[in-house]
Amino acid sequence: MSQPTLWSDPDEVAAHQERLAGIAAADDGAPDTWKRSARHIVDVWADTGEPFTADHVWETLDAIGVGMPPTPSALGPIIATAARNGDIRKTGRMVPTRHRHRHRDLTEWTGTPCG
Repeated sequence: MSQPTLWSDPDEVAAHQERLAGIAAADDGAPDTWKRSARHIVDVWADTGEPFTADHVWETLDAIGVGMPPTPSALGPIIATAARNGDIRKTGRMVPTRHRHRHRDLTEWTGTPCG
């Protein structure tokens, strides 16, 4: 969804505001130590130059013994911040999740050359 403008449909503006509120709530609910660990793992994946998804980040966090945050949505703001900072970019591909309890395709990311 693109950012609404002054002439946007009021429903679109409300949906955008709800989305931003949800992202902020997910970020606020995650412990700072978890957020630092997750951001480090996103950076590690970015540095490999290999494409990755949120599944890769979750699996790596699990492998190093970092527990789950209060909500899995907490990873969204971490990845969004890395993208906004220019550290990662979308590859343009959506790939199926490797986890059966998730029911959607995931954005594929890669590190940026100067990120």
